[in-house]
Amino acid sequence: MSPRTLTLALALALALALALALALGLLLAAHGSAIAQGTPAYLLDNRGCGLLVAGSIGSTFTDPQVAGMWQTINKTLADNLQDYLQQAKVKVQRLTVSVSEGANTEQLAMEGLARHRCNRVLQIANDVSENAGGRYFGFIVNVMRMVPSSSPAGEGVVNTTAQGEYTKSYRFPRTKEVLETFDIGQFAFKVYEDMAASGVLDAMR
Repeated sequence: MSPRTLTLALALALALALALALALGLLLAAHGSAIAQGTPAYLLDNRGCGLLVAGSIGSTFTDPQVAGMWQTINKTLADNLQDYLQQAKVKVQRLTVSVSEGANTEQLAMEGLARHRCNRVLQIANDVSENAGGRYFGFIVNVMRMVPSSSPAGEGVVNTTAQGEYTKSYRFPRTKEVLETFDIGQFAFKVYEDMAASGVLDAMR
């Protein structure tokens, strides 16, 4: 399957004018979910499916156009990554978060996990900011497994926590040349290769 390619050249003017992004944090830290009859089997089993969460994730922007641009870039990256994962027989479902839904990402992810009975979150977060080395853009890829917690819970409630299994950060100079030549399809394959080499995908086959 050919990658769905989106270069950043069309977004160059906006990208070069991006403001400092807010600090990134994990979207999922802990969650208590209501379970009617004990802990469901899919949370106890190490193997299972993953929910690929992408879209308006990570850095936030005050300009709606800039926010929409990076939501589109993130979604296109996830489209390509999902293609590679499915070709490799990795069991993955999808959640795309719109700009307006960004504040509710955690709730949407938990609902998606329960709906598809998946026990892992694969998260792609935008990372757009600058440091002493200059302006940059990048992506942070996380895989988290939802596991039952030993902390006390009320009757009929099973507490679960997000256990980190994989994280990798990719960063690129936010220059005209890099933005004009950056190929999201090729980059998505690199993300897939790194995940596959780590072994983190094995439990989702």
